[in-house]
Amino acid sequence: MFPLGVLKRRIDLATLLELRFEGSNGSQVFTDSSVYKRSVTVGSGTPTLTTTSPLSGTSSLLLGTNGTITTSDFTTPVSTRLNTIEFRIQTALTDIAFNEAQGVFVKGYSFSLAFDYSHQCILTRNASGTGGALTMFYDISTIARPFAFVSIGIADLSANNHIAFVRRANGNFVGYLNGIEVGSLFGDDYTANTLAIEIGASLYNWDTGFQTGRFKGRLDNFKLSNVNRYPTNFTPPT
Repeated sequence: MFPLGVLKRRIDLATLLELRFEGSNGSQVFTDSSVYKRSVTVGSGTPTLTTTSPLSGTSSLLLGTNGTITTSDFTTPVSTRLNTIEFRIQTALTDIAFNEAQGVFVKGYSFSLAFDYSHQCILTRNASGTGGALTMFYDISTIARPFAFVSIGIADLSANNHIAFVRRANGNFVGYLNGIEVGSLFGDDYTANTLAIEIGASLYNWDTGFQTGRFKGRLDNFKLSNVNRYPTNFTPPT
C-alpha cells in the first residue's frame, strides 16, 4: 500500500497542468507533472530552460525574443474552469519598454480570433519606474461586454513575484501578489472551453485595441487547477 500522502498526489485530478520547468540549461523539454501529462511543445522561437538565477527549484523557463510554448487541448476533463491560475514571473526591465504590453499566455486563440478564448493574461509596464500590472481577462458570455478582468499591480517587474488568480465559488475573481489579495471583481460565470494554452502569446489588448508583443522574461511553477486553492491570504509555494 502507498502512504496516504503519496496516494493523494497520485490521484490529484484537480491539478490540470503543472509546469515546474525543471531540467538542464538550454533544454527545450517541458514536462507536465500533472496526472494528465499533457504534451508541451515549442510553438515558435527558442524558449529554453535556464539554470541561471532560477525563480524556483534548479531552473526556470526563459522565453526570450518571440519564444512560445503550447500545450495540447483540454479535452480531459471537458470544459473545465480554471479556478486557480498561479505562476512565478520575472522580466528584465530592458526587455519591456515603458507603456509596453506583452502577452504572457492565452487559453484559446490569440490576435486573429480575439473573441475565441477563455483567458488572456497581459503584462504592462508603467509609463515610468520599475512597476507595472498583470491583468487577467476572462471571457464572460453572460454580460454585455465580452470579458471581465482582474489586474494586479506589481512594484518591481524585475523581482521574483508569485501570482495567483482565483475564481471563488460565488463568482468573484481575485488576484494575489506574493500571497496577498490585491485585486478583486464581483464576477459572473465565464465561458469554459477545451482550447489549448499558448505561453508567450501575442494577444489582442482590450485596454488599447492593439496587438501586444510577446512576453520575453522568465516563468516558473505554472500551475492550473479546477479548485479554489487560496480562499484567503497564503504563503506562496517556493
